[in-house]
Amino acid sequence: MKELKFPPKPWVSGEKIPWDDPEFSKRMLKEHLSQEHNLANRKLEIIEEQVNWINNNFLKNKPSSLLELGCGPGFYLQKLSRLGHICSGIDFSPASIKYAKYNANLEGLNINYELGDIRKVRYGTGFDLIFMIYGEFNTFKKQDAGMILQKIWDALNPGGLILLEPHLFDAIKEEGLLANNKKSLQKGLFSDYPHEYFIEYYWDSDECASTRCIHIKETNTNVSKKNYSSMQAYKEQDYNKLMSDFSFSNIKKFPTLTGDKNKIHEGLFVITANKIN
Repeated sequence: MKELKFPPKPWVSGEKIPWDDPEFSKRMLKEHLSQEHNLANRKLEIIEEQVNWINNNFLKNKPSSLLELGCGPGFYLQKLSRLGHICSGIDFSPASIKYAKYNANLEGLNINYELGDIRKVRYGTGFDLIFMIYGEFNTFKKQDAGMILQKIWDALNPGGLILLEPHLFDAIKEEGLLANNKKSLQKGLFSDYPHEYFIEYYWDSDECASTRCIHIKETNTNVSKKNYSSMQAYKEQDYNKLMSDFSFSNIKKFPTLTGDKNKIHEGLFVITANKIN
């Protein structure tokens, strides 16, 4: 597998790893469910603490209508539903949504899960809180991020809250400057068969965006795959301007999703704002 001759332009060669591919989403679900790491999802005890912080600080323990964008297998919404909230979630991964629906039905929780691209599906209206966590916001190019913010505004009740957990600027830049990595795997996230895995990292200083190019070549079949994934970096003033441009006000920032700066450091922080006409 050869390195790319020219650095890829962010979001041009490809937008995301194949979350919506059924086989890929099954392999990703295994990573979501793992309690050995926090790479695809947080461990359950961390999620418990984060849910309690959201419930106590923003929902004030009052039954509220919530929407999670990029809900994955539904860990956060399950816990929030148990606390008496009316919950909805949207995600691109068929395996995650299937898992989330199954567990909600098993427990008798009334959670509305929808499989779809959050740029395209309708959110509905009447939400008190809409949240998108774990850096998902940065995976969208600026035009799409703006469209999502407008849809959030339209879906929130007056006074409703948007909660984002985006990446810090330096965290995305640091990833884009990482050294390329190559290894041989018997199986992995991108293939169930023995394969060569090669990842290239790029930082576009003009666009302030990082891009990963992931090459896969299966050893026995010689099948080759290539996936691109980009992330948009914003500085603190950029996040403030984004919120203000879409008429959100009362902008606040927190170091983590528990409010405790000493708990978790993943290059993320929390920003909240209200829909106040």
